[in-house]
Formats: sequence, C-alpha cells, structure tokens
Amino acid sequence: DRVLVMNAGRIEQAGTPVEVYASPATSFVARFLGMHNLLPGTLISGDPQPEVATAIGIWRCGNCRQPLSPGAQVTVLLRPDAASPLPLNGETDRVNLLQGKLLEVSFRGSQVRIEVAAAEDTVLRFELPARSAAALPARGGPVVLHIDPAGVDVLADHNIHPNMRS
Repeated sequence: DRVLVMNAGRIEQAGTPVEVYASPATSFVARFLGMHNLLPGTLISGDPQPEVATAIGIWRCGNCRQPLSPGAQVTVLLRPDAASPLPLNGETDRVNLLQGKLLEVSFRGSQVRIEVAAAEDTVLRFELPARSAAALPARGGPVVLHIDPAGVDVLADHNIHPNMRS
C-alpha cells in the first residue's frame, strides 16, 4: 500500500503508511497525521546529531532526513510519545528538556494524555505511559519533561523534494 498526502492540489509526501507516519516530510503532513507539537527554529549544528534552537529550548534531533546547513530555518516536531517526566529538582541544564506548567491530564487506560504550557502561546500535548502519572504534579503545577532525541524530527518545509510537486 502507498499513500499520498496532498495540500492545495500539491503532493506533500508519498510513501507507505509506516514511512509517512515515521517520517513526515513537512509540518502539513505532521498536522494531517495529528501531530501538533511543531516549533519554528534555527539549526545551530549539523551532523551527526543536529541541534535546533527554538523559543523554548534547544532540541537534539534524532530524525533529520535532509542535509541542512547551520542557520537554516526549520520546524521541529516533538512527537507526542517521546516525553518522560523528570523530577523538578533534577538537572535542568541540558538539551531536550521542556519546562512548563501542566494544564491538563487525561487518563486513557494504558496512557495519560497531558497538555503543557511551555510559554504563553505554546501549548504542547504528549502521551505518557499511565505508570508515569505518579511523577506528574497536580494540574497547574510546574513540570519538566525529557524529550527523547529519537522523537524529535527536523522538518524543512521549504525543501519539499521537486518530484513531490504536482
């Protein structure tokens, strides 16, 4: 099976369902798939593990499919299943840490869906294993999450492959 994701009459991405979900090519594709943790940023270092500076932190990325140069404007996708809570008094001086205010906790059987305000206008959503709920503060409390680099994608929306345009 193959799928095409189209936007305004133009092909954004083609591939198997697994390929498209595992590696969305653009922020449009990510949003189409229900992934909304998208942050604009600037690439500050390239290979072997790219790092991107955003308004809410520096993100080491485990999934960058396109060759990009430092200074490139990109979009960072923080996958909803890539977060794990950390103690508030732990190390907060490294990359891939999200500090914010816990807005919402929704228990869904084996998962807990949370919303975190990382800045006034930045609300991010994550899905944690239910066993992680004990490490979360009460709603409205401060929370620190580590985001696994394997769950951080760099999307270069302006670099859609020429063959992907209709």
